[in-house]
Amino acid sequence: MKINMLKLKNKKILILSVAAVLLVGSILFYLKVYHSRPPAESSAISPTETLNLDPPTDEERKNADDNKRAIVDREQQLKDRPASTGKRTVKPFITYAGQFEPQNQIEVGGYVPGIFEEGGVCRATFSQGSSNFSKQVPATQNANSVNCPVIKAARSDFSPKGNWSVVLSYDSKTASGSSETKVIGVN
Repeated sequence: MKINMLKLKNKKILILSVAAVLLVGSILFYLKVYHSRPPAESSAISPTETLNLDPPTDEERKNADDNKRAIVDREQQLKDRPASTGKRTVKPFITYAGQFEPQNQIEVGGYVPGIFEEGGVCRATFSQGSSNFSKQVPATQNANSVNCPVIKAARSDFSPKGNWSVVLSYDSKTASGSSETKVIGVN
C-alpha cells in the first residue's frame, strides 16, 4: 500500500508540475505575443492632441458659411459661362446701401464674384415710382472678384423723399448682370 501511495503522490506532483509549466508557458506566450505587436494604427490625432467636441466658435461658423458661399458662387459661375457669341451673365451683390450722415448722401457698394477683369463699370440705379436716375463708377479688380466701390448720390437727387429701390449692375466687354433690388429710406 505504501507503493501505491507513493505512485499516487508522484502522479499528483507530475500533474501539478505539468499544469504549472503550461500556466507559466501560457503567460509567457501571452506577454510575448501582445507586447511584441506594433501599436495599432491610430487616428490623425496624436497623443498630445485632444479631440475638440465643443460647439463651433463664431469664427468656425463664419469660415463654414464663407466656404458654403464660395461653393455656391463656383457652381453659379459654371452655369453662367458665356454663350459662344454673348456676354457672360453675372450677379452683383450689394454689400451696403443707405443714407449716411453728416454728408447727407446715399451710398451703395458691392462686388461681383467670380470675375477677374479690369475695365468694367458698376452702376447704381435708383427708382421710386416713375422717378429714376443712375450713378456709375469704374469697377476695381480684387483678388477673387470685381469690386464696385462706393457710388454716391446727393440727398437732393432724391425727390420725393421716402423709400427708394436700388439695383447694382455691372457691365464690361465680357460680362453683365444686375443684383437683386434693395430698398433704402431717404429722408
